[in-house]
Amino acid sequence: MLELVTLGLKTIIACSNRATEAMHHAFSTGELELNIDGETEPGIKRKEGDGGRG
Repeated sequence: MLELVTLGLKTIIACSNRATEAMHHAFSTGELELNIDGETEPGIKRKEGDGGRG
């Protein structure tokens, strides 16, 4: 049982790390932008254009 819990935690951590790396890549390439202009609702927006694919 402990092995299953450990495996589950390792899986969650690995997925979290991959998600963090993907977000970092998207921000560094300009695919995503942080919207903090003060005029619209703050958040993350996708760069306009081809959607960053291709």
